[in-house]
Amino acid sequence: MAKSIKLKDENYIDSTGITYNRKKLNIIIDSLSDILKFQYFQKEVIIGGNGNTSVQMGAINIPTGYSLLGFVAQANGFSDQWIITYSQYGANCVAYVKSYYPGDLTNTISCYAIYVKTSYYNNNYTY
Repeated sequence: MAKSIKLKDENYIDSTGITYNRKKLNIIIDSLSDILKFQYFQKEVIIGGNGNTSVQMGAINIPTGYSLLGFVAQANGFSDQWIITYSQYGANCVAYVKSYYPGDLTNTISCYAIYVKTSYYNNNYTY
């Protein structure tokens, strides 16, 4: 399916007219559209002064035909006061939170699990 590209001067270019290494841009765009999928996690965290804790964010639901690539933090609240690491533990996403603030902190943290189509995982493709 053709895609249009909007230019700064409000004109549009049809992607079927653009090629790269003899491949049409619309074919490249269409082939990339299903490579990644995402899952959102969000939890409230309460942590004591200069403490640490782990938070079970939720179950990882890997779509059929995809592999877990990793996690990306979305909102970490007091990012100058604590450090958060997201990882897989069994079938769950877990956040490890280390506070460097002397008082108690409460906030909501969130992240995305990123899934990549298994056929692309650990492969290098060039167009």
